[in-house]
Amino acid sequence: MKNLSKERCCNSLKEHAKCPHLTDQVKGEALRALNAIGRYMATLRENRAKVPKNVLKGVACQGPHCATCGNFQRLHVSLHSPAVFCWNHLPSYCEANHSFLSVELSSMEVYCYLCKDYVYLNDDDIALKWKGYGLNGRWAPTDKERALLSEHAKSVFLKEHMLGLRGINNLGNTCFMSVIIQVFVNNPLFWTYFLEDSHSPSNCQQSKSGQNCITCNMETTFTEMFASDKTPYSPLHLMYSIWKDQESHMAGYHQQDAHEFFAVLLQGFHTGWKTRFNLRASGPDPCQCTVHKLFGGNLRSDLLCEDCDTMSTVSEPFLHISLGLPEINYSRNSGTSIMDCLSEYCNLELLPDAPPCKRCNNQMKKQMSVNTLPSILCLHLKRFKQERNDERKKVGTCVSYPEELNLSPYLSGPIIKKRNGEVDNSSPVIYRLYAVVNHIGHSMDNGHYTCYIHHYLTSHWFKFDDHMVSRATVSEVLGNQSHAYMLFYMRDV
Repeated sequence: MKNLSKERCCNSLKEHAKCPHLTDQVKGEALRALNAIGRYMATLRENRAKVPKNVLKGVACQGPHCATCGNFQRLHVSLHSPAVFCWNHLPSYCEANHSFLSVELSSMEVYCYLCKDYVYLNDDDIALKWKGYGLNGRWAPTDKERALLSEHAKSVFLKEHMLGLRGINNLGNTCFMSVIIQVFVNNPLFWTYFLEDSHSPSNCQQSKSGQNCITCNMETTFTEMFASDKTPYSPLHLMYSIWKDQESHMAGYHQQDAHEFFAVLLQGFHTGWKTRFNLRASGPDPCQCTVHKLFGGNLRSDLLCEDCDTMSTVSEPFLHISLGLPEINYSRNSGTSIMDCLSEYCNLELLPDAPPCKRCNNQMKKQMSVNTLPSILCLHLKRFKQERNDERKKVGTCVSYPEELNLSPYLSGPIIKKRNGEVDNSSPVIYRLYAVVNHIGHSMDNGHYTCYIHHYLTSHWFKFDDHMVSRATVSEVLGNQSHAYMLFYMRDV
């Protein structure tokens, strides 16, 4: 049904609007049932809003759920009998009971199992079919529909806590986990995937087989973070999922590295999505999962001899780039910038331990450059050094970073031209800062993590400090130079 022409789309909508299975008698019964369900849902929401949260936590069932699996997502209520089923178990119920009409509880749209589509109940019902048409075709309302929309239109103001701006409780030295969750939750590219129910326990083979799936637990976290609840959230399911992961060393209540936790989550998402969609590596790309589509890029590593021009090139995939920092010179009050760090990363460097050139026996040099850029670029600053007593001491060098970062000077093409003495006229490649993870403290073992995030829907910066969420200014975000630990940039398109 994708890529329908406008004429075909309109004709198809009219065709589905007139469901052939809706006789006058069935319509009347369905409308009465639909009104009753609507009143029930309104009463349920009103009563739930009056119940204290500590009481709700002790209630086994807080609302409608699937009669087969107990799932709370994408529920449909039969218009023929008081039966509730999730999307996965609705077909078996319809087949067994010859019930073909149901209503989707979140949107109150009527679904016909025989048409395999969402349908009109009468001419005033504007519950058009969105699956297959709404995302690909453009709906143009008729005069009658436009009048109905104007008559019943309501101004809706979504409060900030309903837009993902929700604090996270510290469960015992878990600030490292809170900041990374906020980075994922408040990324529009990531929330698009999770909030459209593309991965959930009901369609995950890992969860169905009793295996641990980090992606499923992150899906639950996304749902809770975008709920209307104002109170801080406790991501217990995700934390226990990380603990149960056999390859994870993040278990326990001692302080952990936010960058390491970020890498563990990416690996968990990669495994979950690869299993869910049965993905395989193809061609030069390591994987076609969402993680690699958003964070995946490629580095070019050139090993060359400047005397005889011998060169070998290797492509290295990456999900994040770690940048070294110079030590602080307190006498000069010195600092550096993220551009200087990237330039140092891409500079020619001698490799004293590398084998000599096979042609002329001279020392080889290495140069890194970015060959393929990701949609989301994570820059990790190496702020911790391993000491003799196994303590990871912090490097407190001030690092300045801009809101807009031009990555063109660090791409393979411009670097090769510069190395060959050619003029580079490449256009700027702009990335915009959307998140900064901060580490406050003198070592890994006794520090605290906070983060600044540019909220996509409100276009404001916010500071997240565990359960506390507050507005932040741009100067506050960019002035945090000695604490910045991870920088997240999104490509400007």
